[in-house]
Amino acid sequence: MSRITTPASIDASPVAAQPLLVAVKKQLGSVPNLFRIIGNSPAALDGYLGLNGALGKGALDGKTRERIALAVAELNGCSYCLSAHSYLGAHVAKLDPAELNANRDGASADPKADAALRFATQLVRERGHVSAADVDAVKAAGYGDAEVVEIVAHVALNTLTNYINSALDTDVDFPKVEARAAYTGQCAVAISMGERVPSDATSVTRHDGRTFRFSSPEAKAMFDAAPATYITKADANWPRLR
Repeated sequence: MSRITTPASIDASPVAAQPLLVAVKKQLGSVPNLFRIIGNSPAALDGYLGLNGALGKGALDGKTRERIALAVAELNGCSYCLSAHSYLGAHVAKLDPAELNANRDGASADPKADAALRFATQLVRERGHVSAADVDAVKAAGYGDAEVVEIVAHVALNTLTNYINSALDTDVDFPKVEARAAYTGQCAVAISMGERVPSDATSVTRHDGRTFRFSSPEAKAMFDAAPATYITKADANWPRLR
């Protein structure tokens, strides 16, 4: 259950949000919970829809936009956005299952799209502080200046929805897809201590077929020294904290 109100209908939403939600319903045929929960702030909903709509008319094609959304959602551990964009990627962008799977790992069978995803995931990991070589690499793959700016903008836009859905625990109303990282990408050491702490998107390890993320390299080192102990405690705490 979401942590704040998810209005049950357009009429139950704040008055200023209602025409915006009507427009969403006209475009999508329904009003997913993401829009309902953002609509608690008509200003936030207006801003989100404005940027989303503007970028939809930009230089990047729909397939690339969905690929970026999946890669960013996986890194940020957002199951709502993974669910939504897995559905949209398959049914709207017509990406096949193998491609959707690769996109979640920040890769693509298409060489040009692969470069965009490598750049997008580097933006997430480095919190925007990518190198000149990272920019040169994505431009060498065939992306112009406008497209490079839009990749950055799409990473920011998807990070916004990832944070809203994760912070507010938006109820998933798409066929559910869980983030691959245990505890939806929260710091595994913190979960073992009974607390939710976001991961830093760079500190990660695999153990016994599972992926675990951490809030810092120090937390990762603690986990790596005694993984079974931390996993046992975290698995016990997770049902209460999720």
